[in-house]
Formats: sequence, C-alpha cells, structure tokens
Amino acid sequence: MRSLLAQTYKNVEIILVDDKSPDRSTVEILRDWTKKDTRVRLLEKDVNGGPRLDGIKIARGEYIVLIDQDDWMPKDAIAKMYKAAVEKEADVVIGQVSKVLKIGPWIQTFPPKRLLSDTGKVLEHDELMGEYFESYFGHNILPVSVWGKMYRKELFDKVDFPSPWPKVGADDLYMSMLLHPHIQRLIIIPDVVYSYLIGLPGASPKYLNGWLDLACVLFDLKWKMLEKYNFIRAYRYQAIEMVNYIKTFVRNCTIFDADNREKRLQQLANALENPIWDRVHILKGADYKEQSLVEDILKKNSKNIYETLEIRYRPKSLKERIEHSLLRLSAKFK
Repeated sequence: MRSLLAQTYKNVEIILVDDKSPDRSTVEILRDWTKKDTRVRLLEKDVNGGPRLDGIKIARGEYIVLIDQDDWMPKDAIAKMYKAAVEKEADVVIGQVSKVLKIGPWIQTFPPKRLLSDTGKVLEHDELMGEYFESYFGHNILPVSVWGKMYRKELFDKVDFPSPWPKVGADDLYMSMLLHPHIQRLIIIPDVVYSYLIGLPGASPKYLNGWLDLACVLFDLKWKMLEKYNFIRAYRYQAIEMVNYIKTFVRNCTIFDADNREKRLQQLANALENPIWDRVHILKGADYKEQSLVEDILKKNSKNIYETLEIRYRPKSLKERIEHSLLRLSAKFK
C-alpha cells in the first residue's frame, strides 16, 4: 500500500478487495487505509473467488494496474507505464520485474531478466498472435502474469470471463491468456515497474496437496484455448509443459516432503486418471528425450514415474545433500 500511495503519478484510484477473508483484523486494516487517503476504496466481497475481476468492474480509470498484497512498485512505475501507454496508444504496457526472495530475516533481490530484444518495440495484434502467444503454453517469450503490466480498462470488456471464476493454478496466467487475443497494440519498456516477492516453489506440503489437481484444471483450459484459436504450433510446447509439471511435482516431493512418499505417490496416481494427460501422446516418437516418461504417463504407470524421477532428484553428493537440507530448513519460514 505504501508504494502505491507514494506513486509520483497522483491521479490514481486504489481499489482494495477483501476476498471474504476469515481474519476480520485484515478487514479492519483495509478499512483504515480508506480513512487515510480518499483515493483508496474497499470492496468487501460476500463470496470468495475472482477478486481481481471484481475490483476491475468497479474501477473508474482508463487504465488498470494489478498488484498482489505482498508485492510493491517503484514510486515512478505508474507514471512511466502511463506515459508509454498514451504516447504509443497501447492497450498493454509491460515493464521489467525484479524478484525478491525472503526467507525469515534474509532478503535477496534479483535483477530482472530483461526483454531486451523487444524493449521499446510496439507489437501489433497479428505479431502478438504468432510466437508471442506461445508464451502461455510453455514457450516463454512474453511474461504471462498480470502484474508488471498496465492494461487499457476497455480490454477487459471484450472478454467473456467465466463466472464463477474457476479454481485454477496460476489464475493470473489464465486471466492474462484470456486477454491476450484482444490486444491490438503492446509495448515493452526497459524500466523496472514491479517487485515480486517469491517463496520456495512447492516447498509447502499444503501447497503440494492441491498442486496436480489445480494443474489439471489449468491444462484443460489451456487446451481449449489452443483449439479455439486453432493454434496447432503450440501443441508440442503445451505437452512438454505438462510432462515438466510432473517432473517438478516429484522433485519437490523428494526434496520437501520425502516422509509422505506414499501419500504423494497416490496423489500422482489419482491425477493421472484425468484424461487431460492423454494429450502428451503427441510427444511419442517425436524429437523429445523423455520418451519413457511419456510412455509411463500414457499408461498411467504412476509407480514407475515416481520411482524413476525420485532417483533422478534424490541428492547424490554431499553438496546436494547440504543444499536439500538448507531448502527444507528454509521452507519452515514460508
């Protein structure tokens, strides 16, 4: 909040959304902010789900910037994005994002991986619906999140967003993916406009519990998007991303939750019953090195998948054992 109130561009409306928080003290804190600055509005929801869209619906500005509760923005971020949007008549402005890792009292800031090749370039609709659209399906060229960007508000009116909003892994990616086909003009600027607080992916057992189920929902929505736009060129990328999800799941289970091996193995077995995994068949016989893994996924051989990957990701050297121990210790600070 402080970073938003400190923006050098002052003509802003700040909308806070309480997504039916069970912690009433949180609501009181949000209400206090509305008393401190007249630009701050609070939307208190009766039903959980889709907070971003609900906030956007009541927004009165011409442009929208989305920010998560634990992130922040440099004080000139909105001014720089707005200037670019107006000068280039852009529907979307993308800035650079720095990531911040916080483990207990330890903080490390990582400089952004700059999109140097396209910085300052205006991308038009036809170009955006080519290789840039592949970003949502595993071939990352553009950032796929909604943060670190400024959107023209009327862009949201062009999308038939689902209601109720689906419970899906990476819901910010899903929203960004739905918006992308409607963008007529986009510009990337070289300035850092967002600081994103990262944790240790998959380190929390609670996070692992629903990881594959949420991934299945997301994959189903992504395949429907591919078919809607007949975007055949990205089929292979999406199938590879699905295989990588399974690899990442087993890796995280091996590092962070080895004591619950049988539970995680059963979780994988249950997930593979979802027919969405049959989509990886397009990788069979292709120039893809994980052929045995693809075969096991199609045969729903969860035991063999888990054991094979578990051996691959189990620490083999003293250095790796120390690194894994530090990661498990760090996870306790999440």
